[in-house]
Order: sequence, then structure tokens, then C-alpha cells
Amino acid sequence: MMFDGFKARQVEDFAKTLAHDFVKRFPPGQETGQDKKQQKKLAGAIAELYARAGKFNREHNMGVYKKAKFGNTLKWELKALGCSEALIDRIMGDLMVGLAGG
Repeated sequence: MMFDGFKARQVEDFAKTLAHDFVKRFPPGQETGQDKKQQKKLAGAIAELYARAGKFNREHNMGVYKKAKFGNTLKWELKALGCSEALIDRIMGDLMVGLAGG
């Protein structure tokens, strides 16, 4: 359904909010440390991001186009906020597989 009342703009806004919330919880540049506390903090921030994205997907039943729009917006917003390519790739790979499955 192309016009189901759920707009692509809502997807973009949520993706941007999710990126900003992630960066607040885990500021860019910290992922390179080997400190176990930092790694645990990163894992928690990623898990929260995945949980929120999954909940949003279930509530709004995003189709293929909106999932792609969400992923693209999230990726570019994380990049604009200073996250490394390696971190973005880590987040996006598992996230998009998870969203594709449900």
C-alpha cells in the first residue's frame, strides 16, 4: 500500500532522532577503545537502537521502500554526526537484516 497514512517523512524523522539519541548515549570516536566498559556501553547503545527500530517497524509495518528510506536516512545521519564508517557498517548490517526479517 503506497498511501497508507504513514508517511516517509515520519520514517526520516524517526531515523534522525534515533541517530541523535545513539550519539548522545555513545559519542563518536569512543568505539576504537579496547576498554571493556566502553565496549559494554557501545553494545548497550546498539542494542537499544535495534530494539527501538524493531518496535517502530512492528508498529508501523514498514514496507521495503520505507525500510530502505529508514536505513539510508539513519546511515547518513550517523555519518553527519561523526560516527566512523566501521561503526556505521556494524550497526547497519545487522539492523537491516533484522528489519527485513520482521
